[in-house]
Amino acid sequence: MRKVLVFGAAGFIGSALVRKLLKQSIEVIAVIPTNKIQINAKEKLKKYDIPIIECDLQDVHNQLAIKVGTQDIDTCYFLAWNGLSNENLEDYRIQIDNIRYMLDLMNEAKK
Repeated sequence: MRKVLVFGAAGFIGSALVRKLLKQSIEVIAVIPTNKIQINAKEKLKKYDIPIIECDLQDVHNQLAIKVGTQDIDTCYFLAWNGLSNENLEDYRIQIDNIRYMLDLMNEAKK
């Protein structure tokens, strides 16, 4: 691995992964949602001095390639997931959308 794209880079697992990758001298590009709630996430990631791309999960299929460009990314981690609160855990539509977003990312990564 030389260059990694991390979806959910500001989350608990994502931020630990970012730290680990950087310690191994692996270049990291963080992807976070564009909503205002993620302002803290963006600030949290700025201390690592890594590129931060704002892209909502539902826009992966039509925005990610535009925002990332051709950067020779060889690995991608998908740690972003919507609907983790109690009322949404049992909402199958939200959970199916998460799977679709992950598959969209896989398709984009293949391109």
